[in-house]
Amino acid sequence: MPKISLIVPVYNACLYLRRSVESLLAQTFSDFELILVDDGSTDGSAALCDAFAADDSRIRVLRKSNGGASSARNSGMDVAVGEWIVFADADDYVSPRYLEVMERECDGADVVMQGMTRVDISGNMELWKLGDIVTEYDLSKDGDGERFLADVPNLSCFGGPYCKMYRREVIVRHHLAMNTGIIFAEDFEFFLRFLLVAPRIKTVPAYDCYHYEVNSGSVTQKLIPFEKEYNTFSFLPAAINGFAGKYHISTDDKIFINCCLWHYCARLFASVYSRRSDSRRRSVEILRNLSQEDISIIKRYWRPHLVAARWAMWLLERKKFKLSDIILKVIYIYDVVIVKLFPDKKM
Repeated sequence: MPKISLIVPVYNACLYLRRSVESLLAQTFSDFELILVDDGSTDGSAALCDAFAADDSRIRVLRKSNGGASSARNSGMDVAVGEWIVFADADDYVSPRYLEVMERECDGADVVMQGMTRVDISGNMELWKLGDIVTEYDLSKDGDGERFLADVPNLSCFGGPYCKMYRREVIVRHHLAMNTGIIFAEDFEFFLRFLLVAPRIKTVPAYDCYHYEVNSGSVTQKLIPFEKEYNTFSFLPAAINGFAGKYHISTDDKIFINCCLWHYCARLFASVYSRRSDSRRRSVEILRNLSQEDISIIKRYWRPHLVAARWAMWLLERKKFKLSDIILKVIYIYDVVIVKLFPDKKM
């Protein structure tokens, strides 16, 4: 039985898949199985998966109808037999030490994390580090939750499924799975739920082993319809505050909470005002259907550049939907157009 099950969801990734799989097969740590989950590809990716499996006995290919990356990862976890589960994406690539740097530090941990190199659309690289030494945390111990977030304040940036090694026994025992009801940040939500039942973390200082490629077609780089953005928005506050509550982390001043929820609040409004086909009647109706709890969360965590956001929230609380709609539209235009074109002209 392999020590690690490495799971890669594949959907129409023919342009990148060879580079990704070849980099995974070149690992210095070789005791792993590679599970390629074809999620209903139509571009030849499935045939490429079969060709790889024919050449290397460590590879298994699963086929399923298209259900999204989370559904594909769940299918991979269902058949995985390794002691540990590691994810990678089909459009990313890794160095030969990707598995080794985590496996050698896994004793006594429930999850091992490493940094990454982010490669933008222009090919520019940005290093995302997790410190300079191997560090252990047990979130169940007093102060370790605070210490972990002090060391990793931008936790949501490391919330993706890759660059982690999860103990499979925890996933099986607690029936953990990616939430297929949301299609954005479901991996971060899974990570938080995992930590609720498995508090022992190790971070390793490697940041050059996983190359995360920003793909203009990925969900993280485009807005999705409001209803689907709202699903994410409705799930995450509970997950984030549940994590903070269990490990006695203040919800008032922790950077990770503010940054996480700020980002998803911003996406929620952007999904409303970026769609030119939507009428003003629809945007007003969306605002009208927000609950008081939704408005309270947005008011607390949303931090756009314009002070006018306070007016919009004040009006929303008082059910002045048409006036708040006008202000929110102006804020969206300012944030997306003015700030991006003139980043030094913030008000």
